[in-house]
Amino acid sequence: NSAGKTTFENNGGGSIYLQKVNIFKCINCSFYLNTAKHFGGAIYALDINSFITNETRFHHNKAKYFGGSIYLQKSLKLLNLKNSFLYNNCSLGYGGSIYCELCDQVLEHNTIFFENFARSGGALYIYDDKHVAISRCLFVNNRAIVYGGAAFLGKITEVALGASVSQTNSAMRSGGNIYLLNTNIITIIAIKCTSCTSRHGGCITSD
Repeated sequence: NSAGKTTFENNGGGSIYLQKVNIFKCINCSFYLNTAKHFGGAIYALDINSFITNETRFHHNKAKYFGGSIYLQKSLKLLNLKNSFLYNNCSLGYGGSIYCELCDQVLEHNTIFFENFARSGGALYIYDDKHVAISRCLFVNNRAIVYGGAAFLGKITEVALGASVSQTNSAMRSGGNIYLLNTNIITIIAIKCTSCTSRHGGCITSD
């Protein structure tokens, strides 16, 4: 299953619903002004093997609970997000742009997250996953009410952060930029974090 050079605009109840799909690819697409009453403002995906996006924009999407743009859960072997732009997405719960739970591997490369908002995980909320790698990404002006202005990463076996830049992200309680919870292995290489704020840990907080 795939979508290419396609625009999904102003859809209520999200734009795409996926369940028990092997591989989904989204190349050079645009998701704009989509909404969901519960999960995944643009895309809801449950029990799929691989979710791949490249050169895709997600902007001004909204979900009431989890995943302003993308909601992924259960048995996902690979989330690969690259060369994409996610901005002005919001969730009143977790994951202003992306919510991912029970995923084996999350890879995010050369992607921009700008002015996303959620209660926790302003841009990203990733929970109960095995491996998360974020490289050459830019996080700017993302906000969370509680934890992780840019990202909330919880119960992850291994997290690798490399060659990424974070600016003016904020959370009211902890992890102005990134909040890590119950993470076993953390590797940080060549990270630049400026003017990120919270009550506890402006750049990175690990509990």
